[in-house]
Amino acid sequence: MKYIVANWKAHFNLEELHAWIHEFSTLPLNKLVDEVEIIICPPYPFLHLINEKLYHSTIKIGSQDVSSLEPGAYTGEVVAESLIGIVDYAIVGHSERRSHFSESEEVIAKKCDRALKNHIRPILCVRNNSDVIYPSARLVAFEPVEAIGTDSNMPIEEVLKIRALLTLGAEQKFLYGGSVQQDNATEYLSSLDIDGVLVGGASLKPQELFSIALAAKV
Repeated sequence: MKYIVANWKAHFNLEELHAWIHEFSTLPLNKLVDEVEIIICPPYPFLHLINEKLYHSTIKIGSQDVSSLEPGAYTGEVVAESLIGIVDYAIVGHSERRSHFSESEEVIAKKCDRALKNHIRPILCVRNNSDVIYPSARLVAFEPVEAIGTDSNMPIEEVLKIRALLTLGAEQKFLYGGSVQQDNATEYLSSLDIDGVLVGGASLKPQELFSIALAAKV
């Protein structure tokens, strides 16, 4: 199985979202094989709509984050229990969350555990081989900070060096993220040691996301 995770970050309004869904729905999704899974991670307000319009065997839904807290009086938090039945995955520990919101390893560990406890598969993002990999993570996405949003992806040889330094469980999958685009995705996805990619800006374009997914048919 190859995983294509589309992280939309804080993009799209409702009108733009409908346009994206319409364009993506016109693409020949039947060309995607069963061994490819696209995981779309939109902003929170659009999770239900994406789930309703696009969810099927090839396309799953993920949240861009999940609270480390249990249900309670926590204004603004989105707890894992609220996401049950809406998402299959949750991104945890993205470098932008670590830097902009000062998320600690303790918080990230709790988020992974809270997600998995509620049958949501954590996609744990790590910046280097020094970041902790938690047993509860199901997908581990290596995203070198210097490659995020820069159009400067890390050469696959360097990615595989980091991969060799990580201690992954038998069931944990390894993904690469960092300026993944249509013209470089095949190189990563053709490697037997890379189980998928985490896509940022390129996933905002339906055709480009589809082309990246097609590149996984190797």
